[in-house]
Amino acid sequence: MEWTVEQESAAFEKLLSEHLVSHAGEYALQKCGQIKGFYPTYAAAYATGTSSFGLDAVFLVAKVEKSKPEVASYAWYAGVSFG
Repeated sequence: MEWTVEQESAAFEKLLSEHLVSHAGEYALQKCGQIKGFYPTYAAAYATGTSSFGLDAVFLVAKVEKSKPEVASYAWYAGVSFG
């Protein structure tokens, strides 16, 4: 069963505090809620993900760092203006 990006992200966030202990600053490669490895760069994690799972697969590459809340305006990102 293929996971969605939202499911992958939620699974990563759930275990983030554990990963921060020994992998802070590294990039995690995750597939179906399971960490497949930690890498020094985003590029290394992404390259491993595409070679292991293919270009069409859903997998997550995320930096192991404390989450920072971000206020987002969907109108801003979509280029919508009112007025």
